[in-house]
Amino acid sequence: MELKGPAMQPPIMIMGIMASGKSRIAEQIAARVGGVFIECDDWHPESNVAKMQAGIPLTDEDRWPWLDRLADEVGRAAENGPRVVFSCSALKRAYRDRLRARLPDLTTICLTLDAETAVQRSSGRSDHFMPTELVDSQLATLELPENEPRTMTVDATAEFEAVLEAAARALQALERSDSKRVVSG
Repeated sequence: MELKGPAMQPPIMIMGIMASGKSRIAEQIAARVGGVFIECDDWHPESNVAKMQAGIPLTDEDRWPWLDRLADEVGRAAENGPRVVFSCSALKRAYRDRLRARLPDLTTICLTLDAETAVQRSSGRSDHFMPTELVDSQLATLELPENEPRTMTVDATAEFEAVLEAAARALQALERSDSKRVVSG
């Protein structure tokens, strides 16, 4: 499924490793833009969740169907309503490219986080299936989105409100930059 239609606003993806705050930030950004929030973890098949619960990192083969399901859901939601903001780890460029192939003009905010902060945050969570042991594999897999279209990086080590404001400013900068390209042709 590919998004089409001139009036459709590009979806916004908030990405990063576990415990970077991507779901909370995405939810708040969705509220600010009057959009809808889609949680990436809701689209994992049970087999992926079971692997992660067991502390086993996902392979590319595990991720492809999940990314496709997520892109389909984001596409459906974008066709039927307000702007879509979704969370997704999207750790590799290949994963982001796969999403962009199905969601043209995808806007991406990457939340970066060091291992120590990720471990501290994830060890305090009781409502998530990903164990702290996966922080190292997430960081090892992460390919920062350098020189990728419609993408900015935000340091997520600060307190939540500061990260939210930085993400909102990054989104505004991307959208201003985009409008200049459209106006100047």
